[in-house]
Amino acid sequence: MEKSESIKNLATSMAQFRKNLLKAQPSKDGKSHYGNYVTLEDLTAAVDRALPESLGYTQEATSDPNGVSITTMLFDASGEYIIYNPLSMPVQRKDAQAFGSAETYARRYSLSAAFGVSASKDDDGQQATKAAPNNRMAQQPA
Repeated sequence: MEKSESIKNLATSMAQFRKNLLKAQPSKDGKSHYGNYVTLEDLTAAVDRALPESLGYTQEATSDPNGVSITTMLFDASGEYIIYNPLSMPVQRKDAQAFGSAETYARRYSLSAAFGVSASKDDDGQQATKAAPNNRMAQQPA
């Protein structure tokens, strides 16, 4: 993370943002086989509605043959800023749709992290920690 020498005004703006923020809710478009989620459009609309006049953000997309990275920058009218480290998403296929999907996903999660917005149901890490079934129990010696 990179930031301006002082972030006093930006911190004040972020505190005002948090007061303005209503939890982003999944729309009817935010359905997948993983369940409901907040779309990028819904997330940016929720963030934009809560921004105080002095606070803004931008996101930069970069890519390489293996994936997409998004860098999110928050800035205050005072000139103070925070630039968050890039969030990188790999792509499985080398086509425009795969890169576009990875970019949208990275934008959503990077923006959520920068503003501290919950943009999906918290499964307490259950999906990330599920192990493959252990077949050793089924193969007991005779």
